[in-house]
Amino acid sequence: MWIQTETFALILAVSAFCTTFEDGLLAAPSDQNQDFADVIRKLESEEPTSRAAAKQSLEMRCKLAIDSKNVKVKRALSKTLLETIARDELKLSTRIALLDFLPRVASYEAVRPVALLLSSKRDPGLRDAARQALEDLPVVTALKPLREALDSARGEFRLAIIQSLGKRQDSLAVGKLLPLAEGENPAVRLVSLGALAEIGDRSAFDTIETAVNNTTPENRESILTSYTRFAWRLRETREGGASRRIFLRLCTMESRWSLEGVGGLAKAGVKKDLPVLLSLLDRNTDTDSEKAPEMRKACLDALKELRGAGKALGAVILDPETAVARRQDLLGVLAARKDVMKATKAIVQSATDVAAEVRMASIHALVKLDVDTAGEALIKLALDSTLTVRHEATKALRDWKAEGAREFLKEKAKASEELRKLLESQP
Repeated sequence: MWIQTETFALILAVSAFCTTFEDGLLAAPSDQNQDFADVIRKLESEEPTSRAAAKQSLEMRCKLAIDSKNVKVKRALSKTLLETIARDELKLSTRIALLDFLPRVASYEAVRPVALLLSSKRDPGLRDAARQALEDLPVVTALKPLREALDSARGEFRLAIIQSLGKRQDSLAVGKLLPLAEGENPAVRLVSLGALAEIGDRSAFDTIETAVNNTTPENRESILTSYTRFAWRLRETREGGASRRIFLRLCTMESRWSLEGVGGLAKAGVKKDLPVLLSLLDRNTDTDSEKAPEMRKACLDALKELRGAGKALGAVILDPETAVARRQDLLGVLAARKDVMKATKAIVQSATDVAAEVRMASIHALVKLDVDTAGEALIKLALDSTLTVRHEATKALRDWKAEGAREFLKEKAKASEELRKLLESQP
């Protein structure tokens, strides 16, 4: 039914009465609220400069109201804006502009008046501006009119409402969105999947998984983007198990999505994901070759975050089947981990490895171990036959900050003229 201006004004008056009843009489209009009619006249003007000046004035009024930190001042401006928006004789562009400013100062008192503008008989531009205002209003009660409008909305307006519910992460909208995400309309289905992903409710898991299982070349990008966002939102809502399942699946996909999966596993930090990350570490297929360096870095960063994996990483390093490049990488990972001591045997043994690259990589891990364990190994590396290893180990010894390191080296230098000269030489 068409909502007349009088009805809008009546609801506005009731809203204002409730505000007055709760908070007391509104403060008298301040200087910043004077000459509001002049601002509206400028906003109605055909002159771009006049309209720009009016918007600048509204911007300043909102800023002053917000900076005042006075609820009554903000509600006074909100009331003035709402009364002006209700005037059907004003240009639509004026009312739309005011709706844009309204959420900055308004609260629950604006919900019902703005909700009336969602009517299908309203101008599409005004109706959409009302939807945006409800999306932006910082009160949860603003979401109910959007949920209710979804039932009758059609076309682009329906898609916009779905997006608003998603952006506001309205869990109460999940029941309405699930059937839409499983429906026949492709546009509605994709937007609904995106909204469900943004909301991050566990009940949407099967629906989104089904969509991923049935992607087409046309919708794959959109659906996987929603799938990835859903995984992160699940993690934020403490649904770690479901989130991890998605990240693991993403790891099996092409590089863009597998990178997201690795990033998710890094945040989860689950020790049993070690084999997955190791298998991805050397990923370098024809289709992913340009992403290989990025994938390796992501995997190494993730390995640094796995909880309690220090000993397991050490075992991989000690495995004779582990390639030199892999041992280098994992020694660097251990050097950055807090549980580096768990891999002491692997680190010390790496200091005598046949491959100079491995010996070099062991240096930064050795300085994280206790002095007695690492000292002898570092000294041997400082006297290594390979020049680059010798230089790096000597530098590490000079910079060694571990407790007791200075005393240890001082005693060792007394017994070794070669070591004394090495430590005293210029870098």
